[in-house]
Amino acid sequence: MAAKQDIDAGVAVNMGGTVPAGHCLAPIRQALLDTPRDRQWVIGQVVSGTTTIKHPAEADDNRAPTMQFVELVGVTDPADCDQLLAMARKARQANPPPGQQRLEDAG
Repeated sequence: MAAKQDIDAGVAVNMGGTVPAGHCLAPIRQALLDTPRDRQWVIGQVVSGTTTIKHPAEADDNRAPTMQFVELVGVTDPADCDQLLAMARKARQANPPPGQQRLEDAG
């Protein structure tokens, strides 16, 4: 489970929604019900559904896109999950997230 400090820091994001019957996320939904503390892998694509622009009086404009998921699939094969883990580590190294380093990436 994501720690509150990770959510507050923007490292983890709470999302919710309904998974329609027969959707390719059904195995992930079931795994989250069966073992809610285990992490599950998904692959997704996003587009910007909308963009908001704030105009602070004493700062530059702040543009913020919303992420609309247009593709989201669950990955359950252990070898594929290992490959995704390696890809995620590589991506984090190329663009480190703010805050503390993940323990599995240290060393």
